[in-house]
Amino acid sequence: DPRKEFHQPPEHGEDLELTISVPLQRAAQDVILNPKLPPELGLDRDDAWFRSPVGAIVMITPDGEVLAAASAPREAQPTLPGRSGAREDVIDRTMRIPGNQPPGSIFKPLIAAHAIETHGLDPHEEFLCVDHAGTGPSYFTLHCHSRVGHQSIALHDALQESCNSYFARVGELYQDREELLELVHFYGLDEPTGINVGGRRGYFEEHHIVGLHEDDLTHRKRLAAGNGLSPIQATPLQMARAFAGLATGE
Repeated sequence: DPRKEFHQPPEHGEDLELTISVPLQRAAQDVILNPKLPPELGLDRDDAWFRSPVGAIVMITPDGEVLAAASAPREAQPTLPGRSGAREDVIDRTMRIPGNQPPGSIFKPLIAAHAIETHGLDPHEEFLCVDHAGTGPSYFTLHCHSRVGHQSIALHDALQESCNSYFARVGELYQDREELLELVHFYGLDEPTGINVGGRRGYFEEHHIVGLHEDDLTHRKRLAAGNGLSPIQATPLQMARAFAGLATGE
């Protein structure tokens, strides 16, 4: 009967405690939406990105409390010539893997620590990063970012210089898909972070590294994995948690 009234006393919800720091969140949003171009940057600066940034910032404590999480763009932007069109896609990028999103060189400390523990990597052993073929220093098919090479280099300097050739060699230590999956799972990649977004519409977490499960794991991809390139994928939140684990051992 639509005329019948039902009455039920209200139930108080549980207390909700947020970890977000309001000043840090405001600062993160301002930085990612309005980045300042350092005046000392040379010709390699990306002026187009600074005018219309795409990316995310995540800040957490070593215990895993999220202090700030900001993403850009907040409104769809016109596609720039030669760009992917990501500026048109308004999503929360702190928890998403839109398209091809390898973490890159920030993955190097993670694979280095794991390789020392599990694959016998000697941090004092030197590796020769030089130009053997006149096409730039490389290890097999993966070139180093340095045009002149880093010469004889061990782990400490390879991390400091971000030597691609050295870490391609580290990636080669991982012989198959199972070993790479063990590596990423050790740091919580390819897995949910456990973040609770409260069921907000449009907010969900992507965690699965599709390419690492489905694609052929060629020698080239093992070299690339050592440098945090495809087939490795991650969200900013996953990488923040991975480094919290590296810092605390948990």
